Amino acid sequence: MIQVLGDDPMSTYYSSNPHEFYTRKPEDLYVEWRNDEIARRHCLLMAYERPVKVGSVDDYCEEVLRLLVNEGLVEARGGNYYMVTDRGGREVARAIHGIRGGIGDVVKIVSDDKRVVGYRELPTALRELHDGAVYLHGGRVYEVRSLDMGSRTAHVRRLSSNYDFYTTALYNSEPRIDEVLEEGVINSVPYQYVKLTIKEVVHGYIVKRFSSGEVVEKRDLVEPLSYEFKTKGVVIYAPSITFSPFENMDVVERGRAYHATEHVIIMVGENVIGAGPTDLGGISYPTGHIIIYDSYPGGSGTARCFSRGSMMSSGYHLTY
Repeated sequence: MIQVLGDDPMSTYYSSNPHEFYTRKPEDLYVEWRNDEIARRHCLLMAYERPVKVGSVDDYCEEVLRLLVNEGLVEARGGNYYMVTDRGGREVARAIHGIRGGIGDVVKIVSDDKRVVGYRELPTALRELHDGAVYLHGGRVYEVRSLDMGSRTAHVRRLSSNYDFYTTALYNSEPRIDEVLEEGVINSVPYQYVKLTIKEVVHGYIVKRFSSGEVVEKRDLVEPLSYEFKTKGVVIYAPSITFSPFENMDVVERGRAYHATEHVIIMVGENVIGAGPTDLGGISYPTGHIIIYDSYPGGSGTARCFSRGSMMSSGYHLTY
């Protein structure tokens, strides 16, 4: 068994206590049985492969197929659902990619010799494939020469395998609540499960030495890169805490405290529900508003574990 660690606090802990990692019992995993974004793609591909007889699937799939009919991607005819060739066909490629790799838009990675190196999903691609980024793929090291968001293409050049630097993007996320789907209270902490629009903006990056972690340089992008996507997440209304009688200092300290809480929640999510390091994103404010959201466009269902229904049904509770 091989344990792959990152540079986060939990990985640091397990690097010092590997026996605790290997001797612990397997943890329960959270799965959202009815995820509209994923079901939409499965149902579209089902109609693409062969006509689906009306009433041959369960009520939920039937509802999704009817939504696809309303979108003009599927039509009901002669007791069957058929994919509409001209419109549905354009969605099939995205649906296939969504089932195999993810549900977001992708950036194509092209090397100097015009060879396609691979693909990376947005919004993650924005943070990993910006101009000047060092990108690892297939055991090889590349430097990003340019990222064209219009064509969704990143142009890269190969670096030597012993290249001793890596990059970390500097970015900010701007949320907008579009619709409240559920709300309640967990251990006296109010929350809302919502539909969100997230705008991510990468404005620069830090160059670090791989061998030591030393920060070598901070660079700003000539033009910030941005990507906007819709997703789902949880808004937590944490209690107000006063750290200092001086307002300016208090705002700073509260901002730090809620930001730390945001990271703790995401870190716990990785362990409690089996989420990956990039499955969840977070935004926090000195006001006590903490937003934990699915990093994938449309929502992957991961953040829903923080809402009342799924937390209670899975046996886990959020405490502040």
